[in-house]
Amino acid sequence: ERLLLNHDDFVMNVDTKWRNHPPPLTTPREEWYNHPSTVDLYCLGIVKQSGITCIRDLRREHIPLLIEMEKEGLAAIHTIYGIEMDQIRVFVHYQP
Repeated sequence: ERLLLNHDDFVMNVDTKWRNHPPPLTTPREEWYNHPSTVDLYCLGIVKQSGITCIRDLRREHIPLLIEMEKEGLAAIHTIYGIEMDQIRVFVHYQP
């Protein structure tokens, strides 16, 4: 199971690009904590709200959603992987 967080408004998954993550279906989550693979941490947050397909769809009213995604996502990563929140970089992907 690659699902890390299932919120009413978004989900966070282990991204398939994170090649050295322990196998999610065979490695217990307890072993993910402080795992050496976290040096290449790669997770993906996806909004559930229809109408948001790319960064160009974001408006001022989406700011609380983005703040909540960052807050909850960082907390989930900290809980699951043991990485301090100030050690995580958060990016927005955009394909022009």
